[in-house]
Amino acid sequence: TVEEVLHRLLETQEEQDRWLSENRETINAKIRRGIEQLDRGQGIPEDQLDAHLTDLKAKPE
Repeated sequence: TVEEVLHRLLETQEEQDRWLSENRETINAKIRRGIEQLDRGQGIPEDQLDAHLTDLKAKPE
């Protein structure tokens, strides 16, 4: 029913909000580290980005 769908949607949103809240410090630290790397000129050139992302996706976590 529509009510069930809306209920599940709200549950999913709450789960995502909770995950974000629990991981905010880690996420912010990774963003800061990335910005620092870019500031040092350690970024990946745009023409190499697609290949780099493909390589990352192929690696096991």
